Amino acid sequence: MVTGKAAEYRKAVVNENIPRLVELVGHYDDFISYAATYLLAASASPETIEQIGAALNGKSIQARAKAVAFLGKSGNPEALPYLRKLALSANESKAIRLSAVTGLGELGLDSAIPYLAGLLDDEDEGIQREALSALWAIGSQSAVAVLFDVCLHHQSVDWYSSCAKLAKLDRSQVAPLLAAISSQDLQMIAQAYPFYIVWGEEGSEAVLIQAFRLYGNKGMAEAFLNCDNDLLAEAAEVWAGEHGYIIMPSPGSGGVEWGSAR
Repeated sequence: MVTGKAAEYRKAVVNENIPRLVELVGHYDDFISYAATYLLAASASPETIEQIGAALNGKSIQARAKAVAFLGKSGNPEALPYLRKLALSANESKAIRLSAVTGLGELGLDSAIPYLAGLLDDEDEGIQREALSALWAIGSQSAVAVLFDVCLHHQSVDWYSSCAKLAKLDRSQVAPLLAAISSQDLQMIAQAYPFYIVWGEEGSEAVLIQAFRLYGNKGMAEAFLNCDNDLLAEAAEVWAGEHGYIIMPSPGSGGVEWGSAR
């Protein structure tokens, strides 16, 4: 990364040559186009970014997607409106939308979070997954709050792994979820059971089993059976027998493991 006086000098040179660089963004040689986009991205104004977008319209989808990625990697907050527009556009190709969603995450701005949260309900599952990844990339407490909501309300196609991934955060960041153990909020525990398995709080098995007996389903039973905790596995077998399900142990099946966050 260029820093200090070198960065100031490069910015000054770029600012003096914006019209020519914007013209080169549309150059038939993709390498020249990428170079011009890269030089402009870090310090471009919203107006210049729109000009970059217009210059890219004649390029291939692959070339446009790569150029859009430069805008995200630039860290320039002025790129947010343009990336948002591309990410939300139903008329854009999936490749461009994915690149824009990724870029919103790489900018790392809390102001992008509402748009990414909205994309969790997108019709395209690939966009949903990329929006989820972008929220993790931002990683602020505001982003984590949205990820809590995903975990508790099954909003995303990656709900299961999202709940489990929350257990990798610091205790202070997941305090609202941990409070459900002491308060015996059985509904919350059942809604986010992958989190509680991966967290593996010592002595919490009894309240997890209570939640399971009240709100359990076959998916929860299979997770309990294969999480390498004898108490939860026994509870799963009893529940399956009572409800007429046949569930089989499947070690190493890619499920969540008790206490693996520690």
